[in-house]
Amino acid sequence: MTQRLRRILIMIVMALLTVTLMAASLLCSVTYARYAGGKFNEEKSIYDQIIEFVGANQYEVYSPEELVEAIENGYSYIKIGKGAEEPFVITTGVTDVTANLVIDLNGTTIVRNSRNPVLDVQRNVSAVLVYDSTVENDPNAQPGSFYNPVGSALQVSGGTLTVAAGRYDSGPKDGIAVDFTEGNATSFKLFKRNGSRADDKGYTAVTGDSAQGQVTMPALTADVYIPQNVSSGYNFIEDDTYLIYSEEQNCYESGDSLIVNAVKDENGSFVGDALAVPCNAASCDFYYYYPIDEDGNPIKTDGTASAPQTYAVIYGYNDVKALAANDALDGTDLSKNGLVWPYAAVRSIRSTETVQEGEGRTTGGEGFMRGGAFSTYFGTENTYGIYAEGGTLSVADGVSFTAVGEGVCIRSQTSSTTTDSNAAASLEISGGTFSSELGDTIQMEGGSVTITGGTFTKNADVVGAQTPETVPEGTTPNNGSAIDIQGGTLKVNEKDTIAAATKSVIFNVTGDYVNGIKMTKKEAATQSDVIKNATFNFNETRGGTSVAAIQVAGGSLEVSGSNFNFNRKASSNTAFSHNNGIYVRSSGEEDAAQSGTVTATGCTFTFGNNSNSSVTASAGIASVGGEVTAKNCTFKLPGYSNYGIYATGGETTVTGGSITMTGDGETTIGTAENAPEGNDNFGINISGGEVTVSGCEISVSGTYSSGILAQGGEVNLSGTDADKTTITITGSHQNNRLTSSAVSSETVTNGGTTTAGTINIEGVVTINSDSLGITARGKDGEQGKISVAGSGNITLRQGLNGDQTIVPMCTTGIYVSNGIVENEGTISLYSTIDPTYSWVSFPEETTLTSNINNGVYVQGGSLNSTGTLNVDFTGVVSDAISPNGGDNMGLTEQNAYREFKVKSYAVRVEAGTTTSSSVIIAAGEITNDVGGGVLVNGGTVYLGAEDGTGPVVDTTGTGRYSLIGVTGAAGNWAYTPPSSGGDAVKVDVGTLYVYGGSYTADYGNGILVTNGTANVSGGKFTGTDDRKDGENLYTGAGSNYGLKVLGGSAKITGGEFTAQQYGGGVFIMGTETNNQQTQITAANIHVTGATAVSVWNYADVVFGTENGNNSLLTASAESTGLAVEVTSSTAARQTIVINSGTFTGQTMTGNKHGIWYGNRATMTINGGIFTGGGGSGLFFQVNQWEEINNVEYNRVKVTGGTFIGNGGSIGAVSNGEHNNTDLGYQIRLHDFVDCTTGKSIYYYSYRNATSTNNVVALSAYAWNTGTIGHDAQRIQDNTMDYPKIEIK
Repeated sequence: MTQRLRRILIMIVMALLTVTLMAASLLCSVTYARYAGGKFNEEKSIYDQIIEFVGANQYEVYSPEELVEAIENGYSYIKIGKGAEEPFVITTGVTDVTANLVIDLNGTTIVRNSRNPVLDVQRNVSAVLVYDSTVENDPNAQPGSFYNPVGSALQVSGGTLTVAAGRYDSGPKDGIAVDFTEGNATSFKLFKRNGSRADDKGYTAVTGDSAQGQVTMPALTADVYIPQNVSSGYNFIEDDTYLIYSEEQNCYESGDSLIVNAVKDENGSFVGDALAVPCNAASCDFYYYYPIDEDGNPIKTDGTASAPQTYAVIYGYNDVKALAANDALDGTDLSKNGLVWPYAAVRSIRSTETVQEGEGRTTGGEGFMRGGAFSTYFGTENTYGIYAEGGTLSVADGVSFTAVGEGVCIRSQTSSTTTDSNAAASLEISGGTFSSELGDTIQMEGGSVTITGGTFTKNADVVGAQTPETVPEGTTPNNGSAIDIQGGTLKVNEKDTIAAATKSVIFNVTGDYVNGIKMTKKEAATQSDVIKNATFNFNETRGGTSVAAIQVAGGSLEVSGSNFNFNRKASSNTAFSHNNGIYVRSSGEEDAAQSGTVTATGCTFTFGNNSNSSVTASAGIASVGGEVTAKNCTFKLPGYSNYGIYATGGETTVTGGSITMTGDGETTIGTAENAPEGNDNFGINISGGEVTVSGCEISVSGTYSSGILAQGGEVNLSGTDADKTTITITGSHQNNRLTSSAVSSETVTNGGTTTAGTINIEGVVTINSDSLGITARGKDGEQGKISVAGSGNITLRQGLNGDQTIVPMCTTGIYVSNGIVENEGTISLYSTIDPTYSWVSFPEETTLTSNINNGVYVQGGSLNSTGTLNVDFTGVVSDAISPNGGDNMGLTEQNAYREFKVKSYAVRVEAGTTTSSSVIIAAGEITNDVGGGVLVNGGTVYLGAEDGTGPVVDTTGTGRYSLIGVTGAAGNWAYTPPSSGGDAVKVDVGTLYVYGGSYTADYGNGILVTNGTANVSGGKFTGTDDRKDGENLYTGAGSNYGLKVLGGSAKITGGEFTAQQYGGGVFIMGTETNNQQTQITAANIHVTGATAVSVWNYADVVFGTENGNNSLLTASAESTGLAVEVTSSTAARQTIVINSGTFTGQTMTGNKHGIWYGNRATMTINGGIFTGGGGSGLFFQVNQWEEINNVEYNRVKVTGGTFIGNGGSIGAVSNGEHNNTDLGYQIRLHDFVDCTTGKSIYYYSYRNATSTNNVVALSAYAWNTGTIGHDAQRIQDNTMDYPKIEIK
């Protein structure tokens, strides 16, 4: 049967069936939905239910014309028969499918000869099925296909399309290129379009000059594509031109027409129709034809009416890829002139139905992709596998999508010309494979995409990928994303029940400047996009640069239970840099609601593998705007110069989970030639925005690294006992240099502007570090700040042993350099200095420093701990006195006791370089097993609180070096320098305020002042000196005291000063150039040693207050309450004023005095109680007056006080000046007291009551003011009025 006859019969049969089908469709309308999208009966063909619904009678067609006519006439079940025309080229206009239809491709490739689709499924069509029985019967068979090399293949405009098998291709396929090996056709006719593509003016035969000298055209046996910028070798055929090859049978030429498909009429003549070539915006730009033989070879014999020939008809399309990318290529928007654009293998668009006059209802079609392969080969932007502008598309497992070049597998959008929600595109993917290159795999700009299964592969490692060298300066390359969301909503495994039951969702992305998911919505988010239980693999076997698993600049995205793997299988030598797990940036809009928001829950971000050491400059989360929340996520980054979280803006919140960074690689930092090598890894690095971390484990390995580095913006840390935040720094040692910090707030200067970061800590935070612990630095007027709230509880250590005992840090725990640390909560520091390491200032400085030797170090800025600061510290043994170097090189007997330097302190405060130093320690326990407690070497330090409470400071080291004498003092004044011992508090420079607390040195002073000022209003200070030489105690300037002043000044208004073992209570002296006044107005000074208070060279001391309460100042010791020590020279004599107080020598036997006056110091006693247990209240070891150049100088003035002595209230050592019964020095007390009688006491002396006992009676000798001489008249006590002095 001829094709012509078959067509006629089909038309007749279809006409008869039309009425039947219409009736059937009305009867079955209520069941359309279950066939369109329901589950198929798997016991039979999976499509049998649709076939049965449409109609089981199958009709075969063998030519394109028959297929089109069958569809147009409503034929419901069409099969392309075996032996159909090949190639099967459809040239007619778009065929609208208006009735239910099944098409069985049966292994045939249908080629579309138009830029518009072959089929368009119209509104109200409930079931259109395209499948391939060949593949169903033989899975290895070559499937049939719809192929449009210059445009779209299929379109759904409101109806329902189900694709079960076959291929659906759009664009010039790979492998189709310039191939003119068949030779030339010399007998041809060429026609070109009249006017532009927007015109419908038909075609004109090309002759003479219009043929551009073309005397031959290529002879083809298949399609040919001439790529862009490639010459065809034919003047008339341009680059970027596609030639579609077709054959027409029984043809002959009639003038400028080609008669095709001619058949003999009743007269025996061949009669046919002229070749009809549509002319519209979608049709070819030119065509030509020539006769061929049965093998397809060109011949010179034209067909005639009596002897028709087979002709090859070639349709030429210019600007194939250029027009695919831009429908206004010619300056006219062709999509408004009939071109169906943009191109896709399958398009789904909205359709508007008139409801009533002036009103319409817009809906989209339905597409169910149950099988088949969809490809776009244009390789340009604006080309797609599936393009959905409305309606619903469903993709099942077993479907594949491929997009080459800049093509996109699937695009879903809502038309900008409608606000009807019914027209929004909806895409559901439950499986399948999707592959793209430079274009996005899935692209959304409206509508919704729901994914419950599938594998999405993007490989941008192809020719044409953008690089920094190929894009304009200042522009960032962009090679697309696996999913690009510019609008609409995305749901990946949104429902847990679905996620548990469906196949996995996997994204494989390869290339540079690519993304897994990119969201750049500009509208305010009304609901979140959701991704659950997905896997993203990036550059599995190669390096990658500037890759983001998730990039968001608008909208809201929730990601949970997903894995993001970077460089997982790459070799150890593969570079991998500038990659981010989550990258959130501002959309650039003024409305804050338009910034992106990402919430990641239970996700894992893995960069590289265990053997990969080349990951660099990458971040788990990078935020420059918008909001990021990571809940129980895991970030793993090996390599160097990486960031767990990097923020320059926006808000980032991390709850639970972990950030692990292993510094396996090395890089060079700094600009100096000798800059050290380092890893530069940062758990959190922020220079803007806000980062909040709670219950997260941050572990960083690497030199020049930090667990948290804030150089701008704000970091908030919190945790609970059960779910604490842990920050760990390991592997920071390089060439015995310590270069890293666990938590650091710093400054950074960019563009001449300096900014500083802030770190706020609440709740429970543990810091493990083998380098620095907490660092706060500043410069240029900006100060990095670390603040611990009242609920904050920080533990700083190096880690835990297997038995859970603490491993202390090996370096400084808290370092402040012109920065700020505020503590209202609790900070507990455990540190043991490793002396084999040196410290390099963090992060960019390379200068070696010695400040490693202290637990807490402040140099400029402030440490304000109004909460609790606990320091469990072990320092470094102090250097011995040596002529060969060290801290104490060259010290002698003259200065060793004053200038010996202890190497380590639990807390060390130095003067600031650009800002003053200020330290407040209100409470806590501070211990040092080797070295001193608190050193004030500049700035201002406050210890304790105004309510009298304060820290407990204890130095427990007792090691010491050999004795060294003290110049100008007795042998028992020798000094023994500490090796492991040290003072509880020392003031070298600066100002100290102590309000309360306990300060104890097991070998050292409770508080030592060598310069500066110490203000003490409360607290207990205990020094210790256990040295004895036989029965003699070591005392004086070389001993240890509760308070020891060797220079500067002390102002004591309260507190308790005592000593363990044999140490003294208070020792005060000055130097020739440093002899500031010490004031002790109220204190409790009590020791079991020899002396409560000693004053020596250059001392200037005031005790008590005028008319003060004597009980506020008490000083008692075994031997002496106050000792005025023998000075080393006349110039070094003391100045002493006693206004009030109680001074007691406690022992009831021997020479134990309230005041022992051993030097001609200037002393004024205005009040007080002075008691000698076994001696005198005031005892003069030397004359208190002296004659210089015939002028008498009185050194002691007494205007009040109470003197009590068992051996005489006021006594002196005898010098034999008077008679044999006079035991004392002549004690000239000029103006000792003014008497009411006008008399003045001239001198006191002791006289024996008997010669056999030690009882001494006081005799008072008066000197008449008007008479000079030594004849004295004895005056009874009651004959004089002594209103201020009480002698008992």
